[in-house]
Amino acid sequence: RNILKIVDGVVLACYRESSPYLPLVACAMVKYSLQNGVCEESATAFVVYGYFKIFVQENFEEGRRWGDIALKILDSNLAFTPMTLYGFLLFWFIPHQKVANVLIDTYEAGMSVGDVDGAMYALCVSMRFSFFGGVNLSLLSQSYVKALKQM
Repeated sequence: RNILKIVDGVVLACYRESSPYLPLVACAMVKYSLQNGVCEESATAFVVYGYFKIFVQENFEEGRRWGDIALKILDSNLAFTPMTLYGFLLFWFIPHQKVANVLIDTYEAGMSVGDVDGAMYALCVSMRFSFFGGVNLSLLSQSYVKALKQM
């Protein structure tokens, strides 16, 4: 479990830097999880793996399958993995406004446990999906300012 927590940090760094190594890190995490036992910390690997199933192979069925597996083992106390799951994978299968609502809940959960980085990512992605879902830009701007004032 601790190894997967460390590699979660590597996944985040790869994401932030748009690293070409992200698919390799995800594959290594999936392999490690399958060899050593699947746990809550495996969810991030499954999400990223599902993401690449869709975006590299255009295999939506497999991407959804890996997302559903991640959803079953997800640690709801952290914000980064649910943000990644809904914001980068399940949005293909769920209405955008529902994704935005889930991500607002993720933001609040992350802030309540001190996962500020993950919570802020969730808030940002939630605002994007609110916009994609048809929320008026001026209302969205007001929500964003309100959220920033709470910090």
